[in-house]
Amino acid sequence: MGTFALYWADLIGLAIALVCINGAITGKFYTHSRGHRKRLLGEVGSFRIRLAFLCAGVAMFALVGRDLAQKLGALRVK
Repeated sequence: MGTFALYWADLIGLAIALVCINGAITGKFYTHSRGHRKRLLGEVGSFRIRLAFLCAGVAMFALVGRDLAQKLGALRVK
């Protein structure tokens, strides 16, 4: 559990970044649940809002990648 405790926030951040990037590309956001099909949560048609989601997703993806690289670098030094 100690190793997973270091990376759970990165996994959540990666999931949020992927949702933002997918929403920016397709313009649609879906809900997911167990045993049911996915339903449309919202649809974004504005180019500016989609660009903002893309920038937020890429920035979060870069932060998560940088954080993981630092954590893996610290593990190699020990």
